[in-house]
Amino acid sequence: MNQKKETKKQFFARTELFVGTLIFLLYIGISIWLSDFYTTLQTLPYYTQTLNWPEFLLAGFFTLTIGTLIAANTVLGYRRYTTHKSIQKQSTTTCAAAVAGIATGVCPICIGGIVPPIAALLGTSLSWASLPFKGLEIQAGIILLLGGTVWLNK
Repeated sequence: MNQKKETKKQFFARTELFVGTLIFLLYIGISIWLSDFYTTLQTLPYYTQTLNWPEFLLAGFFTLTIGTLIAANTVLGYRRYTTHKSIQKQSTTTCAAAVAGIATGVCPICIGGIVPPIAALLGTSLSWASLPFKGLEIQAGIILLLGGTVWLNK
């Protein structure tokens, strides 16, 4: 009987790892696509001398961290739902953070993304580059929000 429980536990652990990895890759893929980051990568060799590498690498690290936390929140939220059936606050926070993470994109300083066209429809121009830390503060806030949600889901 204990061997069956252990096998079942291992299966669900592998399934959760697979689903978490899939969610992470899906988030990163959508973020790259919506922020036109593939265009930035194509032009990167031309601007290596003028690029602010610490900001660029920090933005990439923040994006990977947000993707990891969204995947962890989703898996932990599902686990909590199957045991407690009450995850309304955590799921709302995770969803809002995922939307905000996609809105900032991989590189918040880059021109592409979903926010500038929406702002243009409203008759104004907006870029995360106009913020004091060029959008990195939004990504840091999302990381804190998702980190708190992971802590609540445990």
